[in-house]
Amino acid sequence: MKFSRVARLVTAAAGSLGLVFAASSSAHADGQWQTFSTSSRWNCGVTSISYLSQNIHFQTCIIASPGTAAQAALIVLNKGTKVANITGLVEPNTINGGVAGFYCDTAPLPGGERRACFGPSVPFSQWCGQQHQVYSTFHMNNGVPERTFPASYGTDCPF
Repeated sequence: MKFSRVARLVTAAAGSLGLVFAASSSAHADGQWQTFSTSSRWNCGVTSISYLSQNIHFQTCIIASPGTAAQAALIVLNKGTKVANITGLVEPNTINGGVAGFYCDTAPLPGGERRACFGPSVPFSQWCGQQHQVYSTFHMNNGVPERTFPASYGTDCPF
């Protein structure tokens, strides 16, 4: 079964079970690759380099909103000159309760550009010592899936 069929099946199953993400206002559409800018609220994992091209760099980030909401994102940068076709899946994680990942549609990424695929904004725990981790799976030009390093976010205990 192709990756996209599996990802869509997982997404459809989650929807059919009535599992709905509690979304707070978000400036980003789910599953669509978009331009973006970062801020101090971004907590990103280590950048990976694709085995298919040293010009393709990718990582997972957690964007913490004021209050108790967060959003995961898969980030891809094309340092080359050729267009790459990208797709991805942000895996089930503690931010969304491990319910389901979200699929990032296939899209062209021109050379010299970067894009992010944002997941839904969901409530999460900011309890002392609670750590959240998110991974993503990335595909370029229908190649073998590559997994990102984790993005982590949480609060330390004061003692």
